[in-house]
Amino acid sequence: MSLSWKQNVLGAEFTHAVTPTGAPELSPQIVLRVLCHFLINQIPERGLPSLFDTLKDFHEFYMVPGIHLLPATPSSTENVPVHVQGTYSTQAFEIAED
Repeated sequence: MSLSWKQNVLGAEFTHAVTPTGAPELSPQIVLRVLCHFLINQIPERGLPSLFDTLKDFHEFYMVPGIHLLPATPSSTENVPVHVQGTYSTQAFEIAED
């Protein structure tokens, strides 16, 4: 079994074909990919720039390995250089509790 479809646009013809390589039934993941291709083909020309930006963002999000927002904390045995530039003293203040 294979599935194929064509779409004509000004200046080009797009041909899509899906041929299973394993089990005769298409997996849910393959069905979703086919539906995504079909939906993308239905977007009018004016929506293509936004579609491209969205797909590019999805690609970057799902293809980039885990992002660490903070650098790793140094281990307790690791020396970290420090330069103290000054100390400050202030008067003590009290906080009234209700």
